[in-house]
Amino acid sequence: MNQVQKIAKNSILLTLANVASLLLFLALSVFIARKLGALEFGKWSFAHSYAYMFAITTQLGLEILIIRDIAADKDKLKDYFYNGLVIKTLLAVFAFSLIAITINILNYPADTRLVVYIIGAAIIFDSFSRYFYSVFRAFERMEFEAFLFVLTALVISVFGLSALFLGYSIIQIAIVVLIAHIITFLLGFYIVKKKFLINLSQFSCKVSKNIIKKALPFFGIIILGRYLVDVNEVMLSVMKGNEAVGFYSTAHKLIISLGILLLFIDSIFPVMAKFYKTSKQSLFLTYKTVFKYLYAIILPISIGTYILADKIIFLIYGDQYVNSITVLKILAFYFLFFSLIGMFNTLLMSVHKTNTLLKINTFSVILLTISNYVFIYNWGYNGLAMSNLIVVFITFIVFFVHISSKFYKLSFCIFYKPLISGIIMGIVIYFLKELNLFLIIFTSVAVYFICLLLTKTFSEEDFRLIKRVWSNVK
Repeated sequence: MNQVQKIAKNSILLTLANVASLLLFLALSVFIARKLGALEFGKWSFAHSYAYMFAITTQLGLEILIIRDIAADKDKLKDYFYNGLVIKTLLAVFAFSLIAITINILNYPADTRLVVYIIGAAIIFDSFSRYFYSVFRAFERMEFEAFLFVLTALVISVFGLSALFLGYSIIQIAIVVLIAHIITFLLGFYIVKKKFLINLSQFSCKVSKNIIKKALPFFGIIILGRYLVDVNEVMLSVMKGNEAVGFYSTAHKLIISLGILLLFIDSIFPVMAKFYKTSKQSLFLTYKTVFKYLYAIILPISIGTYILADKIIFLIYGDQYVNSITVLKILAFYFLFFSLIGMFNTLLMSVHKTNTLLKINTFSVILLTISNYVFIYNWGYNGLAMSNLIVVFITFIVFFVHISSKFYKLSFCIFYKPLISGIIMGIVIYFLKELNLFLIIFTSVAVYFICLLLTKTFSEEDFRLIKRVWSNVK
């Protein structure tokens, strides 16, 4: 199987698995929000954000290090995997202790604390599963990750929804989440040992120190990146309460569900890491092409979501979440810049510029923390959304200027042609707004792609690449 076939296969597998999983998770979130109300949904969302802020310490950048180094040299797997697993176990104990201690210091109600404990344990088991996924990605065997991802989502959604409709609270639903992640952890470990490792190596302090030294820059990037996401709902909860979190989180979870469109970046990373050693020309060609497609896909979604935010919220959550409409409008464009930053991250990690990533993310964290405090204090959940949009836009500019000056400058044509097509599509949506939502979506997609063709956004080379990928998929 050639490289294009592998990229196509892995991208499609991850996309299908994540589409199914995210739809299942979204269904559970929607029913919790509709059935239990904004306050309980706020507790549920807060528990996840709070636990993630501390559980992220279990990663230490090990997953990215394994993907980057094992993709280039498969012989490193045995030493990396076992020593990394020992490190991760010690960090897991530390992370859960932090979760338990700090949530008690904040003096939240007993039921909120219990949900945080359970979700915290579930997220830690999930971090081990994602450690196993990094091995699958390094070997470009994403079918194992896809299987485990869908299995987890099925268990959580089926049994979680059953618990919800039987009248149980979010505590029992949280227990379902924990059990599902324990099952995935056990299966993931079995697959890694059976398919990729014959015997586990001995623990080595020397190897472990080397792994930690290499992984630390990635850890800084990950923990800062995770902070940028999770600090929002934690700050909102502390400053305005969990009901405000509920209104913000309903819109935010819809934006997160759009993350399925970014999954092909995950399958591109191992390839770009290899190109860094073998062909710089191929590396930057891949970067340019993926960025171009990503921008052309995300831009119309952001425009459409902004215009149709009220219809989307009412359809999915009902009129009790009318306060979430403005949040969704703002986050629609946050998602555009957030997605493009993901491509910048992938490029810089591929070329071993983790220190640059660390500096930019540190700047973003400081800026977001200050901005959040000011905007939440004055405008609550709407202010939080605006704060995120402002910070992500500034961060995008910083990344773009740095990469353009140091590595590769993208053509202006990449930006303005899809923008023209998107504006025309937006005008069409505006005039069709009173029609059925699905009819509007179908019509707007057709209009957008016709405009892309008329503006010659894609070259003959792009069409040849698409045909090649499609023929390999078939």
